[in-house]
Amino acid sequence: MRAGAWEPALYIKLQKGAQQMTQLEHLQTEITSLSQHDFKQLKDWLDAKDWGDWGNQIAADSATGKLDFLKREALAAKVKGTLKGL
Repeated sequence: MRAGAWEPALYIKLQKGAQQMTQLEHLQTEITSLSQHDFKQLKDWLDAKDWGDWGNQIAADSATGKLDFLKREALAAKVKGTLKGL
């Protein structure tokens, strides 16, 4: 799943004193208290996880044929002579 996507698990209520706080709100509070160094490490980890998740989703979509239309479009453009190089 892409970063930023809604996940129900992020909204599990945590008890904090007399207040209720979602897990996401708790994480946001914790993140804002990180040092710059720790924040950068967290950001780098999240970026790597996001790219890895994205790559896994592309691989899964490709394996199930969900991206076959791209191959057909590229072959049609090649036949027409309109295929552009990278």
